[in-house]
Amino acid sequence: EEAQALKAQAERMRLEAEKMDAQLTLEKVLSLERKLNDKTWREKHPEQEAELREKLQDLNNKIQGKPPIRRKSDTSTTREDKGETRNNKAAQSSISQMTPRRPKTNEKPIAGFDHDDLKLYLPVARSIEERMANAAMEEKLDAFRQTPELQKHFSDKIQELLVQPMQELSRLEAAKREYLQSTSSVEREQLKREIHQLEAAMEKDSPFLFSSSVYREVPKMSDDELQERVSAIKALPEVMQCLYKKRNDVPLDSDLRLAILLEHYEPQLQLLDQIQMLSPLDDESRQEAIKGYTSLPMMVQEQFCRSIGLDPSTDAATVVEKLEGGASELNLGFGKVVVEAAKQADLPEYSDIEFVDRSRYVEEFIPAIPRMEATRPTPEEIELFITQVLDRDTFTLTSKPERVMGGYYLRGESKFENDGDKLVEKLIEKLAKLSLKDDLQFFYIPDPSPLTDEEIEAGIRTIPLLAVTSKNSKQFYNVARPQIKALVSSLGIVSTFVFALGSCGMNGDMMELAQQGLDSGNVDVSWFADAFFTIFVSMLGIQAAHELGHRIIAWRDKFDLGVPNLIPSITLGLTGSITPLKSPPKNWNSMFDLAVAGPVAGFAASLFLLVEGLGITASMDMSSQSQLPALPGLMLHASALGGGLVEYFLGSGVLSSTASETVLPLHPFAIAGYIGLITNSLALLPLGHTDGGRMAMSIFGRRGFFLVKSLSLVAICVAGLFGLDNSEILLLYALYVVLWQRELETPALNEVDDLDTFRGLAAFPIAVLVALTLLPLP
Repeated sequence: EEAQALKAQAERMRLEAEKMDAQLTLEKVLSLERKLNDKTWREKHPEQEAELREKLQDLNNKIQGKPPIRRKSDTSTTREDKGETRNNKAAQSSISQMTPRRPKTNEKPIAGFDHDDLKLYLPVARSIEERMANAAMEEKLDAFRQTPELQKHFSDKIQELLVQPMQELSRLEAAKREYLQSTSSVEREQLKREIHQLEAAMEKDSPFLFSSSVYREVPKMSDDELQERVSAIKALPEVMQCLYKKRNDVPLDSDLRLAILLEHYEPQLQLLDQIQMLSPLDDESRQEAIKGYTSLPMMVQEQFCRSIGLDPSTDAATVVEKLEGGASELNLGFGKVVVEAAKQADLPEYSDIEFVDRSRYVEEFIPAIPRMEATRPTPEEIELFITQVLDRDTFTLTSKPERVMGGYYLRGESKFENDGDKLVEKLIEKLAKLSLKDDLQFFYIPDPSPLTDEEIEAGIRTIPLLAVTSKNSKQFYNVARPQIKALVSSLGIVSTFVFALGSCGMNGDMMELAQQGLDSGNVDVSWFADAFFTIFVSMLGIQAAHELGHRIIAWRDKFDLGVPNLIPSITLGLTGSITPLKSPPKNWNSMFDLAVAGPVAGFAASLFLLVEGLGITASMDMSSQSQLPALPGLMLHASALGGGLVEYFLGSGVLSSTASETVLPLHPFAIAGYIGLITNSLALLPLGHTDGGRMAMSIFGRRGFFLVKSLSLVAICVAGLFGLDNSEILLLYALYVVLWQRELETPALNEVDDLDTFRGLAAFPIAVLVALTLLPLP
């Protein structure tokens, strides 16, 4: 039973290895197609183009189950080929040295057992026949299996036939894991070669059959040969005859010829049984399967039908149809278990090394696409998109669609070189004419996966592709539930209210005057309410200006925005607002404009209110200033720009003489404007999918943004350590972003074309303005 369990486990791993071979072959095909479709590479390596086309043809033949084409050039090798051959032989030699191999032969022992096995088994079997002459056959078989002198032999057999191949499969799985974890393209290429070499070694020496075909021509066993084998096995003790039947999975009372034929035609039976693990067969493969089944002797056909739950007289086409349905219970029923597991998983590509590799990068750099996995496009929808939307005048497909978490990659060449906007415009026009327009969404993006060494050597900067996913704005843009949005914004309004009230209460003189009025029976404290209300409304007005800036760009570029969320703040009353996308901007320029327009509009409104408020404050006498709200000196020192303006209007040194624990009375406009400068500058920090994150991503791309974001977080931490953030405004904002805004923004329709030069240059003065605002007053 242990041996059978190990055999079942090894069979599963055999099927996984077959799948791995198909994946690696497809990977090579895609790699070669990518090279041959790359004009830059072909110009640099014209002498290799013919050779690569031959290799591509051989790989396609392998996928179709055809033999490679024999060429005259096959008999000679270049120096490079010889070096590669030596390396492959050395690698295969090292693999074979790690695991001792049993000699392989296609000849079956005439008595059904190896010569060494017979020498061990015969004395034991004869002894059992003598001692247990009247015992049932099952008891005799148990006694045979439990014989002490055979235990080590059985263990060695299991080790040789099953354990060692499984150890190689374990090494293969480890190599696949290392491949997925590696960030070095050189290391990844080495691991690919190792994976291929391990698979090749297993295909050569494994006790199981590996084949991309479902038919194998097994030599017919003649009647004379069959009779010779029957006679040889019948000459053995009855225990060994029954052991032979057990080994070939036939009942003890069955005809011995059936066991012999099953052993002889085992290669074809394995190929038939693996059909249930393959994708639906094409017409050619289905005919091969029927041919393989009809090549079996009638006795074997009947036994095979019984093993899969069919009547022995079932015709070949029905048998193959049954196998395609995954109902075979051959090989200890393991196939059925795997098929059921595959149905439950629904996605066999989840174990595909290339699918996982592509998906981890798209999940890292464009996390919105993997969110669509549950509603991903069907293969039929992708096929319709390819045939009805793509053509020679827009985008020429150069390889098969590649599955990725949430959708598909379509690789090819755009007919609008250096004008991704034109390509996107044409594709949108074509898609709009189809019923799929409400079901599919595409993006023209650089491949999120890193470039290989060969691609870098060829001078390739990016590899553009079309990412196609399903269209569901609520899911794609991760729109929060209305109740949550309402709750967060309500907290933002409440925190703004509390901040405005606190600013009024921070001025002791103001509170004392209000208390005196109440004590004297004069309940007219409208001046207090006016100050509080002015701060509250001005702060919300600045956010309205910020939002208006976003809306103008969205209206200009014809994409949709969601309802903004007001984010509360402990120190500032309002951290700002987050305006979610509901449809994609057309390109990086549009994304940049969207990101900048809001904070710039909010900053301009804040600066106007600050200057106006400081002017009014400066014109007041001391008595009037006593009725003004105030800000603490610690907060006024937090901004070099804001603090500098305060000193400019109220007198140089006014903040120098204001201790951090004291407060400075200011007009409500000045307080709202000062806070607005800080909140709008915070919004421009290159973090998460805030406005600053969108802006930085537009400039540096998604990969470059990761570095910029990391450096910004480090700078904020350093500022806190060296006393540049005593009010902890930066630290609290960074914490908010890390917890709730760390995900990258959803993609624009065209992310292949770079941001234009004017906008790139405009980012420098904006960055200087942000630094002046958020760095503390010296």
